[in-house]
Amino acid sequence: MLEFTVKVINNDNLPVESAKVELRFIESPLLNSIILFTDKFGEAIFWGYDRGGDELFINDKFYGLYYYNLGEGITVKI
Repeated sequence: MLEFTVKVINNDNLPVESAKVELRFIESPLLNSIILFTDKFGEAIFWGYDRGGDELFINDKFYGLYYYNLGEGITVKI
């Protein structure tokens, strides 16, 4: 199983709580997307998805295409 963490921070490098984080799966035949909200640490942790490329949206704004492997994560400043 895959764990992929998206950390959302603001311009002051502080975590953003309750940000809407959506991964749109471009390579999965089973799922189109999944939406989570960041916790008080600014993190949304996605579990159990196949490795591959996903489009990342935060608060409905496109932040790019990401390819990930086991245990990886990204930090995004909004």
